Amino acid sequence: MPFKLKAISNFDVTKDERDGKVRDVCDHAVWSLSSCKPGHGIDQLLSESTDTFWQSDGPQPHCVNIQFPRKMVLSKLCLYTDYKVDESYTPSRLAIRVGNTIHDLIELLEVELQEPTGWSVIPLNWPDGSPLRTFLLQIAISANHQNGRDTHLRAIRLHSPVECRGLNTLAPFVSREGRAFMTIRQGWGLVLYLLLFGPSSYKIKRIKKDLKFENSRKCSLKSLLSSTLDADLLFHRHEQMLNIINGENVNIEELKRLSIDGCPDSNGIRSKFLLNYLPYNVDKRQERITFNRRQYEGYIKEFVFESCMADAMPADHPLNLEPDGNWIAFFRDNEILLQINKDCQRLCPDFDFFRRPTEYSSLSLFGKEVPVGVLRRRGETSALQSRSLNKNLAGVTNMIHLSTYSPFQPNHRLSSGLVTQSQISKMNRNSDWNSTSPHEEPHWEVIERILYVYYKTHVSQGYVQGMNEIIAPIYYVFATDPDESWRKYAEMDTFYCFNNLMTEIHPNFLRKLDGSHEAGLGGQMKILSDLLSKFDSNLSKHLKKIELVPEHFAFRWLSLLLAREFMLPDVLLLWDTLFSDPHRFNLLPYVCCSMLIGIRDQLLKADFPTAVQLVQNYPSNVDVMRILLKARAFYTDRQI
Repeated sequence: MPFKLKAISNFDVTKDERDGKVRDVCDHAVWSLSSCKPGHGIDQLLSESTDTFWQSDGPQPHCVNIQFPRKMVLSKLCLYTDYKVDESYTPSRLAIRVGNTIHDLIELLEVELQEPTGWSVIPLNWPDGSPLRTFLLQIAISANHQNGRDTHLRAIRLHSPVECRGLNTLAPFVSREGRAFMTIRQGWGLVLYLLLFGPSSYKIKRIKKDLKFENSRKCSLKSLLSSTLDADLLFHRHEQMLNIINGENVNIEELKRLSIDGCPDSNGIRSKFLLNYLPYNVDKRQERITFNRRQYEGYIKEFVFESCMADAMPADHPLNLEPDGNWIAFFRDNEILLQINKDCQRLCPDFDFFRRPTEYSSLSLFGKEVPVGVLRRRGETSALQSRSLNKNLAGVTNMIHLSTYSPFQPNHRLSSGLVTQSQISKMNRNSDWNSTSPHEEPHWEVIERILYVYYKTHVSQGYVQGMNEIIAPIYYVFATDPDESWRKYAEMDTFYCFNNLMTEIHPNFLRKLDGSHEAGLGGQMKILSDLLSKFDSNLSKHLKKIELVPEHFAFRWLSLLLAREFMLPDVLLLWDTLFSDPHRFNLLPYVCCSMLIGIRDQLLKADFPTAVQLVQNYPSNVDVMRILLKARAFYTDRQI
């Protein structure tokens, strides 16, 4: 059972900070909200001012998810509320949950707040008094004063003791078990840790009760342990991968074999091998890296700096209607750039990493020749110019929009026509990111720059909406690499890895293949239908009865490699398996089939509108590891 306590009210939260005993680690985390009112999201919650607030906008419980890239030691959670002002919006009961991912949370505390005004402090530690170390902390507000529906939180601080260090800094560990736990990134890591090191009487309360596909009964500790990879095996696998990567010649087949079940952290350099970026021979590696980075720097200066100069306007006449005229190319580039800009600002709305400033801006990488925000400013300026030209130069506008059809036109969407809403967290989608410094830029602007360079170097293919979803997980892995020598060049390495990946999956972006039953997305959707008929004929018949066909959902699933269906950490786990499969993406339709079977009970009860909403907003409480295990079981018997 979770431990119950009453929060300490009217606490001076800055005293321990001033005394150097604790530090606020809010800036070290990635934040997401279960819901929020426009203008009352993460920015307001993390603001220094207590006059602003987060306001939820949905059913209870209202959740704040705080996820750290490395295991963090936490000592106190401080919440600022104001019952005198907010009344029924003020929380009265909340739960503190911790875990490795959103799927393995356990309830640590139940907290009561009695008409709180000011800072309330919640001590964080295990019931035996040992320090709390966790990747993910969730605040779940289950009740408000006066039975209010939505909630207000005005500020939040999360303290970590200065004298304690996270597990990632304690290498090498003394014990083998400790080192093994460091390698656990997904699955039942927290449960295994408690079983290995915690008190034998410690009881775990499962928050998620429906992880199993067949039923929703609670899992016992014994069954959880039996489904968890052995710690010795994890540690041994991690050592094997490091030996392969650090060897003179990388055995890529062996690396894939070790990676296919999901991998420990440090997957930045491993992903570069899996995406065919780094040469397997160590003697050729540095030469390739140096050449690619110099080449990319040349692309930046040619396509970003020179094209955005004030005097770089086309030299020919604006009314020149030649298809290869400079003005036509200028307007086409601006149109694509505007679309890339919009798509990048919308990246992972419930995951604020891409709105945070990068450590290495264009100024630090390419010098003052490439100012921060140059593409964004060009897009803003060209939008005004385009509106003016649309009004006065109708011929030019018609020429642009009546140009030869290309499947890579920016208005070719990758999702079905049935619109669903995604939750919004930190950023108002209609507002721009405001840099706190002229030398800083958010991560989404780095991705914008990569995609624009990709478009300019692949004019025959161009840019298609959805490419931003493909590139985001790759960039995230490289931009959070613990090795600074790799992290600094995340932009350049992402460009080439993304280029290699697009070379493999480009049929997904060919519209002419969508209706084919042999190739492209059409062929993959046909395979998915056949798989579902084979492995769950009742579900297949029901979906046909309500006329739910793969085109309603699988178009996006298959095109984007499921990048939009799961939280980013789960996408990384999924991609580990896809990239490590010897036949590459042949496994993907099997994963999609497993996803449908994973929610079969809900689908069998659903009519068409309900089923569409379900598959287009795939439930977040379905465990990705179980989906992959079932998919691979299908895959071993894949003769249809």
